[in-house]
Amino acid sequence: MGKEIKATMIEETLHFEIEPVFMPYQSVYNNFARIEGECDVYLGYESRDNEVMIKDYDRGMKKEKNHFAFAAYYDYGMIGFALGYKTSRGAIYLSHLYIEPMYQGWGIGNNLLKQAENVAALYSSNMDVFPLANAVKFYQHYGYKTMKDDVMTKKLSNVTGGVFPVFEWCDELTAKLNVKVDTDLLKHQKFHPIFIYLNKDNTIDGVATRLPDRKKIVVVNDKKGMVSRNWEYELMAALDKCR
Repeated sequence: MGKEIKATMIEETLHFEIEPVFMPYQSVYNNFARIEGECDVYLGYESRDNEVMIKDYDRGMKKEKNHFAFAAYYDYGMIGFALGYKTSRGAIYLSHLYIEPMYQGWGIGNNLLKQAENVAALYSSNMDVFPLANAVKFYQHYGYKTMKDDVMTKKLSNVTGGVFPVFEWCDELTAKLNVKVDTDLLKHQKFHPIFIYLNKDNTIDGVATRLPDRKKIVVVNDKKGMVSRNWEYELMAALDKCR
C-alpha cells in the first residue's frame, strides 16, 4: 500500500522538461555517466569506469558529425538523456537512451525518444538503434523492428510545422531554406544553439541562433504578416529557454 501511495505522489508532482543539449560542458558528461552507471546496464559484467564513460561522451559529442542530444530535467536536475548521431553513410543512429531507475515508467523515455526521432526525421527517413536486451520491448512498443545483426530500425514520419533544434548545420538543411541567412555562419555554430521553424511544406521559414558573445540572430520569412511574427516569437522563446 505504501509503495502505491509513493508512486501516486511521484506521478502527481513529476513535471519534467526535455531540453536539447548543445554545449558539451563537463557537468553534462558527468550527469550522462552518472545516469548510465545508475541504470546498471552492465549487470553481470564488469561495469565501465566513470572516467572512461565521461571521455567517451566527450569524444562522441565533439567528433561525431551531426550529433544530437536531449536531456530530461526534474527539479533542476538531469534524470535522463538521449544521444545519437548521423553516421558516415547517412544513417541516423540513437546510441544512448537512459533514465534514472526511480523515474522509469513515467513517460520520460517516450518523450526523449520522440525528440530524437523529430531531429532524425530532418535528415533521414529511418532511425536505427542497437538496444540492450532489456530495452528491446521498449523500442518494439514504439514501432521499432529488428533487422540484421540485432539492429532495430523505425521508419520515421515527416515532421512539419514547428520549432526544432539543429545541432550542426548541413547541406540538407540549406536546401530547405526559405529565408536569407548566412549559412557559413551557421556551419561554424557547432555547440551553440540553432533552432529552425519548419513549415508544413517542408521549407525552413525561420532560423534563430545565439552567437558565442550571446548576441541573438533571428531571421524569418516576413511575407506572411502575423504568422511570421508568431514564428519569430517561438524561435526567440526556444533560444531564451535553452541552457
